[in-house]
Amino acid sequence: MKLNKKSYEHKKRINEVSKYAEINRIEFENMSDESFESFANGLKSTYEAKIEAERKAEEEKIAKEKAESEAREQQRLENERLKAETGKRKRIRKTAKAKLEAERKANEKKLADERAKAKAEADRIEAENKAKLKAEQEAKAKLEAELKS
Repeated sequence: MKLNKKSYEHKKRINEVSKYAEINRIEFENMSDESFESFANGLKSTYEAKIEAERKAEEEKIAKEKAESEAREQQRLENERLKAETGKRKRIRKTAKAKLEAERKANEKKLADERAKAKAEADRIEAENKAKLKAEQEAKAKLEAELKS
């Protein structure tokens, strides 16, 4: 009966310890209950610390991935904003350039019209002056012809 109880206690101890660590061969039979309890508690604490460290590492990994994802999204949004801003500046520049070109053409036309008017006025004045000069010359010639006769 004592052997079965010892065997049962040994299997119970192996079963309890195997929850926290892989056991190849450990002599539990000769360990006092107090020593085994201390040993098992040490294994349990180590196991729980390992599990907690893995949990924290996983949480940190998830937090890091989330932060990186958010940073990429922020960068994407900033790139879209800059692209839209660049497009807007290009459209404004294009509109301003077209407006300046239209103003330049209008000014060229106005200048050409003013030159044409000025030339027409100059031609008119020249024609009047030629007509006056011709009339004066004719009058002078007539006067001279009268004086000679």
